[in-house]
Amino acid sequence: MPVVIIVSRRQDKLEIDSILQKTPRLEILRLSYNFLFFDNLFERLGHTKFIDKSSLDPEMTFLPCLHSLQCDNDQGVHFSWHLISLMFASAAELDSPDSRPLCKLSISSFNPRSIDKRMARQLWELQQRYQLTIRDENGADIIERSYKKHFF
Repeated sequence: MPVVIIVSRRQDKLEIDSILQKTPRLEILRLSYNFLFFDNLFERLGHTKFIDKSSLDPEMTFLPCLHSLQCDNDQGVHFSWHLISLMFASAAELDSPDSRPLCKLSISSFNPRSIDKRMARQLWELQQRYQLTIRDENGADIIERSYKKHFF
């Protein structure tokens, strides 16, 4: 049975970091509220997408089993688009046994900043390999909309 954590109330960043660090077998994480540190979490996941399972350094073994991240927010929290691509293995890295098995990211009820042409292409390409969904407050796929805006 997968290990799942659902965070649905306001908690301090350090409290959530502590919980996540202590659950290395976590496979599914759902954050369901106005989550204020997406950038911190996304950046940490990006810097640790390759897991050194023999390391005793907790920073190098952060959420090594995570395969699904769902973020539902109710206040349009912004984040840095480039951090999304950092969290996922590139096409060349997909077969690495040391990469985190993250294959699904879902963000909903999001009020986005604009996505430039380069990032729209990068996110669309990620969406072709992974279950990557970012929806606005009306349920529209932001990546698809941005890609079509820039390329059609």
